[in-house]
Amino acid sequence: LFGRNCVSKNQVKELVASVRECTGQADMPVLIDQEGGTVARLKQPEWNEYLPARTFGEMPLEAGVESARISAHLMALE
Repeated sequence: LFGRNCVSKNQVKELVASVRECTGQADMPVLIDQEGGTVARLKQPEWNEYLPARTFGEMPLEAGVESARISAHLMALE
């Protein structure tokens, strides 16, 4: 998926359903580059904004690893 295909949640759902129907693979994975910061295809106001990865790298190691894990989990849930 690219930014131009991700204007609304409904648009993304319909696009994914259409591609899965065309391929006949109902469980086909769909990938999107969504790391936070400037690397974000899913943008506000439809989706939450997340911190860039460098923010986690600037934290003390343990806090940075846990914060990155939580951020990735939240993105995945969304």
